[in-house]
Amino acid sequence: MAQKLIELGADVNSEDINGQTALFYSAREGHKELSEVLIKNGASVTKQDNRKQTPLNWAKKNKKTEVAELLMKYGAIPIKEKVSKKNEKKKVDNDAPKKYALMTFKDGMWQPLNVEDLKQFMETNEKVGEYLKNPELINALQGKPVPPTVKIYDHWDKAAKKVLTHIWKQKDAWNFHEPVNAEAMHLTDYNEIITHPMDLGTIKQKLATCAYKSCQEFVNDVELVFSNCIRYNGAESYFGVLAKQLNNEFKKQCQEVYLGYYM
Repeated sequence: MAQKLIELGADVNSEDINGQTALFYSAREGHKELSEVLIKNGASVTKQDNRKQTPLNWAKKNKKTEVAELLMKYGAIPIKEKVSKKNEKKKVDNDAPKKYALMTFKDGMWQPLNVEDLKQFMETNEKVGEYLKNPELINALQGKPVPPTVKIYDHWDKAAKKVLTHIWKQKDAWNFHEPVNAEAMHLTDYNEIITHPMDLGTIKQKLATCAYKSCQEFVNDVELVFSNCIRYNGAESYFGVLAKQLNNEFKKQCQEVYLGYYM
């Protein structure tokens, strides 16, 4: 499929808003064959994204050893990352001047608003428009207080992705990575008891495609994953206990990144 797209003119070095090419994603997910196809068709193995990370960095972070070895075979060089002292949290200057741009989600990616889009936005969101026209009003806004060690992101989904990634990697969390296959597992009553199924993989996809309209919707879905498990299996069962543990870890991580700040 990838080779066919390339033959039809697809640019292997086309970047998304994060400064990442297709090779970054194939390396991060551990797709060795796809990575080699991209490289052989000119994909840069030394390209750095907006965070100064390379495909090799992403492969190593996600423990995709075979892809990492492949990248180094084609000339990728590891970039040394700064290692902070253990348990030491650095202060984050959330009041430092920042440059923001109004974006809209079109054709599967975030794009800056054009003149017409901005005009329409200002007309349909008059109160927000007043702030955009008057920087003094923005400067006078008072945000929720947060500890100096907590990083405040320009969009809530970045904090949500950080929390989800942590939960995803927890011990035995793989049980919740995909939808429950009731038919294959012979759970004949599952769909009768669980009327709104949810899993971490679906949540991950919804975050990636900006399907959530608010941070609260994301939180509700994660909690639904674990409440469904407890409801069907029982609170004292193995899976029920696991669901409670992961849900507690989820709440802990939400507090760590001050997810409530974005609600």
